[in-house]
Amino acid sequence: MKKALIILAGIIFLGCEGKPDGAQTAAPQSPPVPVTTFTARASDLPIVLEYPAKLVSSGFVEVRAKVGGTLLSREYKEGGAVSKGAPLFLIDPAKYRAAKDAAQAAFNQTEREYRRAEKLIASNAVSEKDRDTALGAYESAKAALDNAALDLGYTRVIAPIDGFAGAKALDAGNFITAGTLLTTITKTNPLHAEFSFTNIERLKAEYVIAGGDWTNPIGIKVAVKGENGEEYPNEGKIDFVDASIDMNTGSVKARAVLPNSKGELMAGQFVRVALSGVTKKNAFRIPSEALMQTPEGKLVYVVEDGKASHRFVTIEGESDRFIILSDGIRDGDEIIMDNLLKLRPGSPVATRPSQTQQDQGR
Repeated sequence: MKKALIILAGIIFLGCEGKPDGAQTAAPQSPPVPVTTFTARASDLPIVLEYPAKLVSSGFVEVRAKVGGTLLSREYKEGGAVSKGAPLFLIDPAKYRAAKDAAQAAFNQTEREYRRAEKLIASNAVSEKDRDTALGAYESAKAALDNAALDLGYTRVIAPIDGFAGAKALDAGNFITAGTLLTTITKTNPLHAEFSFTNIERLKAEYVIAGGDWTNPIGIKVAVKGENGEEYPNEGKIDFVDASIDMNTGSVKARAVLPNSKGELMAGQFVRVALSGVTKKNAFRIPSEALMQTPEGKLVYVVEDGKASHRFVTIEGESDRFIILSDGIRDGDEIIMDNLLKLRPGSPVATRPSQTQQDQGR
């Protein structure tokens, strides 16, 4: 037994002595990380563009008195919906009714005199000058009557548009003059969504619209999303794109018209508008699980010479379980879909195609 131990020690000693001074044992190479890949192919893809927007009323009217007098009553509910022509206020009509009655009497008198002159001129009983004088008086009285009738009608203040009426500016009993502000009406059906295209030249160069062009994008449909991402059932259309770039922001102002018959949306609300009917040229559609978020930005891993290499990417939109990219990858790149946390730039990988792509190829 003792002899065997000596022989073994000698073998170890010889083994150690046989290595040159300073030599180190090479670290074992890490085994390849098994990964699933998806081949990126460039194509023209439908996408949805989203922009922050502010909802504003499609009409705002200050309701002012057209005649003076004592404000007798308010005829509407403050903050409530009103229809065009609905009564809002009543101004004391007594003075204007009396003025109309006087104008009516004057008109009746001048009308009789004019009709009489018309009959008498046939027998040369009156001159043409007298007939013309009677005609002038008749027409002047007719205009005065019309004006008196208008003033009387203005004592009943009505809504000039559909919308929601604001608070009253004055209480009943106040004496007002023509031009006094009484309330306001805000039209909320439809509503306008104001937003801006941040890079119109890039849009024109890289995106295609189903109908029209970027100066008149009639083919774009507009949906609205709330702050929590909830989508409202108010699909609208773009009705205005500015012809010039805002020098302060470098963007182009735009506006969409949104139906709002049920009042789900409110003027002043901040939302996001989602524009569909747009196609991105030469884009890439890859599974969303391939995307990684880092402090430096969003990236994907691709396979290069059997090793993992990361690429920072630009996301254009989402579609089901896929994301649409415009920059950062090339046609034919093998995108790594799994085991992303085990990868570092330069990590060796063993690849296998994804089931998703195999299914698409069938």
